[in-house]
Amino acid sequence: MGEIQLPYHWKVVKLNDISLETFGGGTPSTKQDDFWDGCIPWTTTAVFTSKDIYLTNYQRSITEKGLENSSSKIALKGSVLIGTRVGLGKAVIATFDVAVNQDITVVTLKPDILSDFFVLYFKSFKVQSWISDRKRGTTIQGIPRGDVIKLPVPLPPLPEQKTIAHTLRTIQKAKEPRQRELELERERKAALMQYLFTHGTGNEPRKQTEIGEIPQSWELVRLDSLVEFFSGGTPAKNHPEWWQGNIPWVSTKDLKQARLSDTIDHISKEGLENGSRLVSEKTLLVAVRGMCLAKNIPVAITEVSMAFNQDIKALVPSSKVEAEYLLCAIQYLKDYLLRFVGTSAHGTKRLPTSSLKTLQIPLPKIKEQQLIAITLKACDRKIQALEKEIALTDELFHAMLEQLMTGKISTQPLTETYV
Repeated sequence: MGEIQLPYHWKVVKLNDISLETFGGGTPSTKQDDFWDGCIPWTTTAVFTSKDIYLTNYQRSITEKGLENSSSKIALKGSVLIGTRVGLGKAVIATFDVAVNQDITVVTLKPDILSDFFVLYFKSFKVQSWISDRKRGTTIQGIPRGDVIKLPVPLPPLPEQKTIAHTLRTIQKAKEPRQRELELERERKAALMQYLFTHGTGNEPRKQTEIGEIPQSWELVRLDSLVEFFSGGTPAKNHPEWWQGNIPWVSTKDLKQARLSDTIDHISKEGLENGSRLVSEKTLLVAVRGMCLAKNIPVAITEVSMAFNQDIKALVPSSKVEAEYLLCAIQYLKDYLLRFVGTSAHGTKRLPTSSLKTLQIPLPKIKEQQLIAITLKACDRKIQALEKEIALTDELFHAMLEQLMTGKISTQPLTETYV
């Protein structure tokens, strides 16, 4: 961690200097039934997220016998739990006494150190980079506890720690109502989609098909009779000039949005001609390879012309189907499609093109397709707006985190108010 210009009244200490105790945990034998399902909460980092400050849940529970016959130890309420193996770099504050496994280092901080301040500092880019530089291992990469306790911590006086933590928590709390609204909107869209694809827009009688119930007047039509399939590619990376153009180039990391107007990467005309393919707007892009297929079938529709890579299939709709409707249909059939996802020899997930081509699409008349598409697109627009608002709040949080944790923005004028 490089030299940081701190306010004169701050100091830099090692984590070990501000800790009363540090220790790790363990896992009772899963072969011993009497070690499990007791009254002692026990956790791994699986229930942590990188955004959490507090531990509010735990993974399983163990018995006194399980605790005594393993290396698991109990972290007391208020302790800091740090992921030093699986879940590397995550840190939370225990809100209850909890036993921990071997992936967690428990830190009991001295009374003049605010746990909230320390956990927020742990989320900073500088700390995460420091940890990343020191991780080791092949199958599972971790950081030894002996290294963790050497972590440099820029430390203001306790009143200022409280003010910094309060400021950052205020930003986080501002995001929470939008996060709840986003979850509700996603649930609303899922319920609406389920209704429309089983009842139609006219609440007509239903019939049973291989993909489930659909409205009586609808047909099932193979996807390859509705669209033309195209494959993409990646220009050579040893031609950096091919990656300096203005043509959007889609990879699976872009398929987090249902509608694409831009991408993370861009290529030049020469890059396009030497390894990729361009499709026009209103083309569907479906991920067919990558670990993103483990739990989802990422699909998006282009709003401008775009190139794309070999992990994606492009579907160009015919006049028989509305592109926006087809997007909704594939989203609706996600769980059905997931059963065809397999694992390649290299260990990554793949969706066979043959399974995609033979997918049966529930198809109403064009006018009903348009009505369904308009209805669900309105949900998508609201979801996208909420996601953008949340992302901007996250950006503000991380920008303020870096500034406050180095004293570049002073909270001293607020200290008397909030402490």
